[in-house]
Amino acid sequence: MLKLMLILLAFFVFLHSRSELSQDRVDPILDSLALRFASTVATGSDEAARATALHVDPGIHLRRRVVSHLPISAGEVEVPGALLAFDLDEATLFEPETALIVRDRLVLLHRLAQALSEHEVGRGSVLVVTTGWPDEATTLTATRLRTLESIFADTALATSRVRLGVANLPAGIWRFSIRAGHGHAA
Repeated sequence: MLKLMLILLAFFVFLHSRSELSQDRVDPILDSLALRFASTVATGSDEAARATALHVDPGIHLRRRVVSHLPISAGEVEVPGALLAFDLDEATLFEPETALIVRDRLVLLHRLAQALSEHEVGRGSVLVVTTGWPDEATTLTATRLRTLESIFADTALATSRVRLGVANLPAGIWRFSIRAGHGHAA
């Protein structure tokens, strides 16, 4: 009996080792589930057709992919003309009083760049990163902007598709917005 159980165990270990989950195999399943279960509208109606069109919209898929990587502390904001915009507090983005990026946020930035470079809608968009310009610590803010620039330069996202600058934002807020690439001034 023990030998039979060991043979069965070896067989199931072999089957498990041969199975593989890749993003190419899982993405269609997740998209299908999102399309089926995200809408509470009865099928067959005009509203159901509009809801289905929204779920098939590539911009919605890009948004879902980016939002899935955002930390809880990221506040999503409405920015005119942006596909998606979110704010990060500098205390959660950078190490205190330095231009070093927190490790978890570094992963977020690389995943954001990857999503924008791989996704159909992402390839035609521009990432705009802005922050307020404080009266004090201007050198630190400038250094942090250069740090972000160098990080995005090391990703698959083309440097021509990243804009860094200052805006009229509350102190300590860093805003990331994804905008359609056509019509966005350099």
